[in-house]
Amino acid sequence: MKRKSAVTDADMANAGRALERAAARARRLAEETGTPLYIFKDGHIVDLNRPSGGNYGLREGRSGK
Repeated sequence: MKRKSAVTDADMANAGRALERAAARARRLAEETGTPLYIFKDGHIVDLNRPSGGNYGLREGRSGK
């Protein structure tokens, strides 16, 4: 079992919360823009925003270039 050690640096003590905020913002941005959001889950790389059909469609007004 891992033991938690006391962190004396204030920046390091808050790093976990900052990473959680950054991850939440990345999820929101990917959802809003329809871009892929890759995570590592159960030993596999998974795209959380991939449509169930499996293909990304071109969004209106976007050429993909």
